[in-house]
Amino acid sequence: MRVTELIQTAFVDGKSAPLLSGYSRQRLHLKRSEAWVKALARHLEKEYPRERFRVFSKHDDTNRDDFGLNELLFDIAVCEVGKMRAAKATAQLVYVKRAVWQVESEFAKDSRAAVLDFSKLVLGCAPNKLFVAPLTHDTVAFRDALLPVAGCCSGRVFLAVLPHPENWEESRAPEVYCRSDGQWVPCGEECVRDDGRLSIPRTAT
Repeated sequence: MRVTELIQTAFVDGKSAPLLSGYSRQRLHLKRSEAWVKALARHLEKEYPRERFRVFSKHDDTNRDDFGLNELLFDIAVCEVGKMRAAKATAQLVYVKRAVWQVESEFAKDSRAAVLDFSKLVLGCAPNKLFVAPLTHDTVAFRDALLPVAGCCSGRVFLAVLPHPENWEESRAPEVYCRSDGQWVPCGEECVRDDGRLSIPRTAT
């Protein structure tokens, strides 16, 4: 699956997630943001089978029995896992072999908040990194403000620009970019994968 397709499909699913009525405006935005992260995590699970990988996220407790937690450092983390025998028992332990994807999602229309969250991805070693930012009145300036941080990340670095949860009634689709030669370029045929090859995406035409 192409990275753009993954993000756009997950966004459609997140928008259609049923939510209770009666939320305050702020609470509604929070629940929509949660729905988006859940949807993206679900679609990543389809790409990375559980026999070999695990997808960690705050609202998914399926890894709690093996790891004692839901979220592993990032809003979403996709990791290849292995199994080993416990030191003093016959039970098997599941452990992280390597990071595959690391995702941070921040809908605040504040470049400072975005830079702080994006900086977490600099600390990661996954060959694939994705930052999710909101559409703003000056999207070009907002995303360009993130370039210095993106330039400090290893691996393939993607930026998904989504409508803010307050604007989900609109029909605008996510915009997906990949960092190439120090710039954000539209994400063309880049595919979801687990290897660390750093191919340069083709600009969409």
